[in-house]
Amino acid sequence: MRVLRTFVAVLLLPVLAVVVVGFILGTSVNETVLHADFLKTEFIKTNAYEVLVNELQRQLVRSTAIPGQSTAAGQDEFSSIVSQVLEPAWLQTEVERNLDGLEAWLNNDGQLALALDLTSRRAALTAILQQQLPDRIATDAGQALPEQIDLLNLNQSLGPFLDSIGSPPISGAEELRANFESFKQTVQEFRRWLTVAFVVLVGLGVFELLLMAGQRKKQVRWLSTMLWVSGLLSLAVGAIGLLGANALVVGQLTLGGLSPATQSAIAGLARNIVAAVSYPLLAVGAALILGSLVVRFLSVFVRRPSTPASTPNQRHR
Repeated sequence: MRVLRTFVAVLLLPVLAVVVVGFILGTSVNETVLHADFLKTEFIKTNAYEVLVNELQRQLVRSTAIPGQSTAAGQDEFSSIVSQVLEPAWLQTEVERNLDGLEAWLNNDGQLALALDLTSRRAALTAILQQQLPDRIATDAGQALPEQIDLLNLNQSLGPFLDSIGSPPISGAEELRANFESFKQTVQEFRRWLTVAFVVLVGLGVFELLLMAGQRKKQVRWLSTMLWVSGLLSLAVGAIGLLGANALVVGQLTLGGLSPATQSAIAGLARNIVAAVSYPLLAVGAALILGSLVVRFLSVFVRRPSTPASTPNQRHR
């Protein structure tokens, strides 16, 4: 019976190690990528707002045909007007406000709401319209500009403006809310998995110790081995993550139409996120291995259960 219990304990050891590393990895993702403060910090670190504004300006100036834009002076004038609308500080304010709202909604605190406040942008937007459209249409379009664009109801929010410039409704806009709802379900399932993983982790650990009840030295050595295997696996996964993050360099991302600066910023952001998820795996892995060595050292002082001494009569028998 004791041999069978030992066999089961050894068999469950790699399963427990995988659950340990999976739980660490899931917790790391939950505490980084799914937190607004983390994303805000990473956007600032990679200068994302400045890069995104420059990219939007470049794309808008390149794709918009207006009278006089064929000259360098015309392009500079139009680019100057666009820069009055797309300012990094304004974009950062809007993105961070929406990230806070999105995180609260994912935590079931409030309704889903994503919007851009155009109150301070309307004058510059009207100036752009006046350069691109006839005066009467530009005036009507400027008056139709909403103070706020509801990103989840684009056609409803921009309906009067689109009508004023003779533009059809934006295709695919209605799918955005459904995509966010699907994302929320995925996040909730992921967090439920983390809870289940923690329960399984504790349950397996207790079960393994019970399998070796009465064998204190084996229990301590098993604990040391479990910590060692889990630590090595955690270090391996973390190292693979860091190697993958370092491989994300400019030139390896094929993003058609984007400037090298934008591609570099995207690669930097992805690299920072992968690294942020990987570092806890390395730290916890090292801690687990250190804990394994400590437990192994302490196992020397754990005595085996003493067996009753035999009597003289028992020896003669």
